[in-house]
Amino acid sequence: MEKILFCFITTFSLAFAQTQSPLEKQITFRVLPQTMPDTAKVYIVGNHPQLGVWQPDVVALAQESDGSWSRTFSFKTGETLEYKFTRDSWDNEAVSAEGEVPRNSVLHVRNDTTVVAAIASWKDLRHKVEGQITGTVKYTRYG
Repeated sequence: MEKILFCFITTFSLAFAQTQSPLEKQITFRVLPQTMPDTAKVYIVGNHPQLGVWQPDVVALAQESDGSWSRTFSFKTGETLEYKFTRDSWDNEAVSAEGEVPRNSVLHVRNDTTVVAAIASWKDLRHKVEGQITGTVKYTRYG
């Protein structure tokens, strides 16, 4: 009788431990680009080996039927991820609507999570206009 009870308690304890504290969480990155060249791909780049260790053309996301790009990874609970998005090069990095390169995004892995990132534009698609006059220009001479 004692052996059966011991096996039951051990089995129950193992099952309980596995359901209460899984070591890994599922993190899905979903990217919604406002503009995207036809043949381009979206890449995630970051500080973790699964994110390419800051290599901008290593970890491609998959294109979805709705025009978004996504990929799911497993990371250990407690890890801190820093990441950005590119189109295969730092010259093609995601930028804000103002054309500015944002800081690294940071995620502390605690739960299964879906990160949704809206990308306004890409560095190579933003054309800065400096020193150009637009509109109607009228010259007036005084004196």
